[in-house]
Amino acid sequence: MRKIEITELDANLLADLEGAAQGWELHEVAADDADGVWQVLWNAEHNRAGLVYVGNGSNGATLWTDATSPADAYRRLQADELSA
Repeated sequence: MRKIEITELDANLLADLEGAAQGWELHEVAADDADGVWQVLWNAEHNRAGLVYVGNGSNGATLWTDATSPADAYRRLQADELSA
């Protein structure tokens, strides 16, 4: 997982935020299929994260969860433990 510039934020996550990405960090991690990446948008103040798959075959669906870190959010995704 690596931190990337917020300007690289996927349009679908940005739309969920209604264009207000201030206070959020953006990270990405390579997807298992190697054709894309998962973007993990995380807010430390609220311990909240949004995730979206970006790449070939993406449908643009965003997922949201409580998380103590970007890595925790990705772990929850992989373990199918996302919270509402």
